[in-house]
Amino acid sequence: MSNEILIDISAAVNQGAGIGRYARELTRALIPLVPNDEARLWYAAEPHPYDPKLLDSHPWSSVPSVRSRLSRRSVDRLYFRGRLPLRRLLGSGQPSQSYSPDFTAPPGRQTHITIHDLAWLHPEAETPPGLTAFLAPVVERAARSAATIFTVSNTIRTEILERYALSEDRLIVAPNAPGLEFFRATQLDAATLDRHGVHRPFVLYVGTIEPRKNLGILIEAGKLLPDGVQIVMAGRSGWRAEEIESRMSSSASPGRYLRMGFVPEDLLPRLMASASAVVYPSRYEGFGLPIVEALAAGVPVVASDLPVFREVGGEVVRYFDPANAEALATIVQQTISVELDPVARSARIEQAKQFDWLASAAIVAARLRETA
Repeated sequence: MSNEILIDISAAVNQGAGIGRYARELTRALIPLVPNDEARLWYAAEPHPYDPKLLDSHPWSSVPSVRSRLSRRSVDRLYFRGRLPLRRLLGSGQPSQSYSPDFTAPPGRQTHITIHDLAWLHPEAETPPGLTAFLAPVVERAARSAATIFTVSNTIRTEILERYALSEDRLIVAPNAPGLEFFRATQLDAATLDRHGVHRPFVLYVGTIEPRKNLGILIEAGKLLPDGVQIVMAGRSGWRAEEIESRMSSSASPGRYLRMGFVPEDLLPRLMASASAVVYPSRYEGFGLPIVEALAAGVPVVASDLPVFREVGGEVVRYFDPANAEALATIVQQTISVELDPVARSARIEQAKQFDWLASAAIVAARLRETA
């Protein structure tokens, strides 16, 4: 029997940051590890995908691909939630194995999914009710039927095991990682920063603007920092982003806060490398990719004292109580006031090297071979 492996790249095509980044990097590393005569790419596109030309580039172009006749939104609403018999419209066929770097996978004799977090189950994440109503049943159903659940950290693996009472052998950690471009990143010059409205010294946050990112605490901490220190928030607007953006614009310190919006992948590594510190104040996360990306660039990181951040950042990150703006301000001030320490910089880079896309892809490939 042939072992056709269908790889769902919908998130890679449609989404910019977060799961989209994971899907692009993991799949790019996975494709060479799967025999070309076994692999096939599948995706359901949004009307305005993040990277519509992804399949024209290497290694994506080396693998046959098929696009669903339904949009991603329709697939989610009608097939994964509504459970309507739409396989013919999906165009995915009936492969031996179906793998997705996201939490749902198209049909296959065996499915392998990736659950990045369970944010909608946590009140502190303040997930919109409509999204919770979609995710709660769909993710649980996908988890219970999947042959494998990949996840991005041991912290989330434990949470999934406890939540759904699954057998441990079905859950495998294939973590996020920084791309090589972060290790190689050099600082932007002052003129380039100025074109983007950024000036040194600046503290950088990278991620979606939404409640669980706890950005209010960063705004409060900013009021306690010395004049001249800029706080830059880079990322797309999520739910209730207007609340944070309003607080930034109404600040009594003009120029203190800068809302950059989404930063392209070719600019992000150098922007991070130029920061005096990267701050990640979330209340809940499944991994915290910007933490390891900043560490790879050698930049100091200040993060909420969460178990998953301790798992990812180890001893080279400085942690704070995510409810204490004064503690955050104190640590940020201490961090940006010290001179560059080559030993500390090397330690940060070594911590980031523990995470590698090729290693994560090899974990996925090994499981697909094992279950063939």
